[in-house]
Amino acid sequence: MRRIHDEAKIAASLKHPNIVPIYEVGVHEEIAYFTMPLMEGGSLAEQMTRFQDHFREVAQLVETIARAVHHGHQRGILHRDLKPANVLLDAAGAPYVADFGLAKALDPEAGVTQTGLVEGTLSYMALEQAQPGGMPLTVAADVYSLGVILYELLTGRLPFEAESLDRHLSLLREGRPLAPRAIYPRIPPSARLLEAGCSRAIGIPCHTSWRWLRSRR
Repeated sequence: MRRIHDEAKIAASLKHPNIVPIYEVGVHEEIAYFTMPLMEGGSLAEQMTRFQDHFREVAQLVETIARAVHHGHQRGILHRDLKPANVLLDAAGAPYVADFGLAKALDPEAGVTQTGLVEGTLSYMALEQAQPGGMPLTVAADVYSLGVILYELLTGRLPFEAESLDRHLSLLREGRPLAPRAIYPRIPPSARLLEAGCSRAIGIPCHTSWRWLRSRR
């Protein structure tokens, strides 16, 4: 009950057009609940293939999600469980960030303190979040998760896939995911900024793209 109350309180404190609003919080027959609007478009997880090869739509989608997440960061809230299943779409296809059940307030001195318990969805976790008792979390953990979502939208697959926490940690420490274009060569030169942003977020060297970006400024 405390967790539901905390989630509702955090979500209700974030007033942004692309964060799912909370309408009501209460208890009915000893069951805690909160209500929110119905998102008729389902989740992004159900609509991933719809964005394949539509790179401008991918850019607009991820920008909208990132601005909503940034709104939370500006108010000291780290989401910690960003993934396609937690991005809901309305009837027109506009995205909304949902599910603040794992959200935590950022400590301005040290970020979010780890408790030794790994919480979140493994495939979308940065090393510092997946590693029990690791470094305090900062907004970089959410940026990594956004990068994984973008990688999946661009390529149709995840940068790392592992069946266990130990294997996932090993891949995060020692592995290096392939650049998006190496997996999906149909990414056009006009989408190189998307690839560069994705690579930067999840730690893939992408020097050519970033040199090109600086030359455009």
